[in-house]
Amino acid sequence: LRSLLLGRILRLHGNVYPFLVSQCFIVPAEQEIIAYLHTSSYITSYSLAKDIANANLSFYLLAIINAASIFGRIVPNFVADISGPLNICGPFVLFCGIIAFCWTSISSIGQIIVFCLFYGFFSGTFVSITGPSIASLSTDMSLMGTHMGMSFAAASLGLLVGNPVAGVLLDSYGWIGPAMFCGATNVLAGICVVLARFSKTGKVWVVKA
Repeated sequence: LRSLLLGRILRLHGNVYPFLVSQCFIVPAEQEIIAYLHTSSYITSYSLAKDIANANLSFYLLAIINAASIFGRIVPNFVADISGPLNICGPFVLFCGIIAFCWTSISSIGQIIVFCLFYGFFSGTFVSITGPSIASLSTDMSLMGTHMGMSFAAASLGLLVGNPVAGVLLDSYGWIGPAMFCGATNVLAGICVVLARFSKTGKVWVVKA
């Protein structure tokens, strides 16, 4: 029993700690879900506050985001089977940041619907591809569950504080506050995913990862 326990400890030391190096990059990336949730939470309020759409249409903006998210969660994953999940995750999250920075420039019904469609699609990809991305960083598949738990435990902190922080920024700075917070968080997440990818592959640009 002692030898089995010692072997398990050595195995964890040899696999979890190297994985922690990668987690220094991927865990902050998972905080992209902060931006995803507070965008979904505030898009209806933004539409009503700016008198862009009536109450009936504004109510369905969240449904539009979720409908676009369905395709974002499915279609890019077929490409990820060929290119690797990290190669898909990074660019898509950066696109989310670019779209989020355009949030406060919305001034018409057409613009806000297009915003919801594009943001729902690209953010949906991150939601579905996070698990495969973590698995691709795991060097020992028998410890993949441990790595998943470590990652989502850290991400849960972002889920806890995301909407309250956006609310404080809204009260203090107006709609520019949560919009910039959303965009900056997405861009940071994209950079973190790219760093995680290079931490795995080294300075190689064309490779499945």
